[in-house]
Amino acid sequence: MWAFVSAFLVSVVLPVLASQYQQAVAAFQQGHYSQAIKLLETLPPSEAAQPASQNLRALALCELKRYDEALDASRRACEGDPGNPNYVYNAGLILIAQKDGLGAEKLFRDGLVRFPKAANLHAGLAESLFLQFQFPQAEAMFQKALSFAPESAPVHVGLAKLFYSVGNREKFGPASARAIASDPSSYLANYYYGLWLSEYENDPATAAQYFEKCNQIYPGFAPAWGALAKILANQGRWQQAAEKYEKALALDGQNREYYFQVANAYRRLGQAEKAARAMKQFKDLEAASQPGQRGSVKD
Repeated sequence: MWAFVSAFLVSVVLPVLASQYQQAVAAFQQGHYSQAIKLLETLPPSEAAQPASQNLRALALCELKRYDEALDASRRACEGDPGNPNYVYNAGLILIAQKDGLGAEKLFRDGLVRFPKAANLHAGLAESLFLQFQFPQAEAMFQKALSFAPESAPVHVGLAKLFYSVGNREKFGPASARAIASDPSSYLANYYYGLWLSEYENDPATAAQYFEKCNQIYPGFAPAWGALAKILANQGRWQQAAEKYEKALALDGQNREYYFQVANAYRRLGQAEKAARAMKQFKDLEAASQPGQRGSVKD
């Protein structure tokens, strides 16, 4: 989700330079969001109030789905540095995480009035339109972002995600290739290029290398663990596949597909108890997702 975050966190660490802040950034990038928040709470009050610290706190809270707190911290970051469009961008991403596409669209459009040439705000607006299934408009806005930042890996990543989601093979391949060429250190660029190789180019061995690199850059990204696990399962490497699916589930415990696949891996390994437990989780989540499953309130 946070396509711009890694580079942005590096760019804002310099004003605060506290070791606790740097540790909090590292914890966030590794997917340890609660730990990142605790580290931020150890900062001296003057540094804890810095826009960079509030921004990082907002992002970590968002990952924990504590959206109201995240928006409050994001507001403080914006107020502390009103001339920084990156804070507006991250505030919009929190709304996107809430599935508030309309709210995010309004925030990004308002931000573009103040920062009309901010590529990340155009990209954020594209993300909000994507969330509302306005795919042609989202593509146009990503292209507008590229007019201001032609080599922006996050924008190319956004286009790759869009084309992958709509099944546009003709455009997905070039977009994912441009993303990885623009920034080989981007975890999302590695992820989408890996998807291109695994799903369209029939090259799982090379794809696995990109998924592994994605996991090294950002261990907190569940889809890359799941994609790597799928390759291992297709190769019959069931123990390794199960381990990778468990890593994915540790980050995304509501993903039914991961439970179903890890149950299959455990069954193949002859570990019936683990297989049954995973399948039960899968069925429970499946039942909870069906309409009318909340139970009735009796008079």
